[in-house]
Amino acid sequence: MTTHNSSPDDPQPIGPARAGAPAGVWILTALVVAAFIWQVSRSEQDGLQLLFDYAVIPARYDPAAGAPYPGLIAALTPLASHAFLHGGFVHLTLNAVALLALGKSLAERAGSAWLYLVFIVGAAAGAGLFIALNPELTLPLVGCSGAVCAIYGAIFADLLREARGAWGALRRREILVQAAIFLALNVFLAMAVRATGVIAIAWEAHLGGFIAGAVLGFLRR
Repeated sequence: MTTHNSSPDDPQPIGPARAGAPAGVWILTALVVAAFIWQVSRSEQDGLQLLFDYAVIPARYDPAAGAPYPGLIAALTPLASHAFLHGGFVHLTLNAVALLALGKSLAERAGSAWLYLVFIVGAAAGAGLFIALNPELTLPLVGCSGAVCAIYGAIFADLLREARGAWGALRRREILVQAAIFLALNVFLAMAVRATGVIAIAWEAHLGGFIAGAVLGFLRR
């Protein structure tokens, strides 16, 4: 990404601009890491029960399923809690690094409270699209990548709205290209990788999260 000096008509780039992240970003990342440590410290049976209770299992949202969620709260909780569970150390590390980088940018722009809102809404929206497109799936959805994509979507909306002045059109084109590359990697490439059967990447969660984050970003004043 090209770096340049900023001016009132020139919004900040998506990447980190200053050393160190706001405390709220570290707190959110620490919660994600702590949840993973708690997850892997449990016995195999308890770990499976944890996934059954707090991961998103699309088939359980079907009232006719063999083991539906027992109530509204039990059904709604996984829409957020799945973002704090992960499929392994590599999965956690990739998401945590992305959360720190993008979360820093969003928190510096709008504050940690806004970051938390985008994270939770993005996680829920990503899970919702995953459920809608895989209604009979019995495998669990875990990971905060959908929430991270929502954070990117919120930043994308901020940058696009702020692009104005003499260089506004050029800057908007640059932002749209960056977003297209992001979606190509996190949606279309993820879709292709899953089709090979090597890694099950939930591209639906990525897309749903990005859309939700972008909508929130455009709504923010």
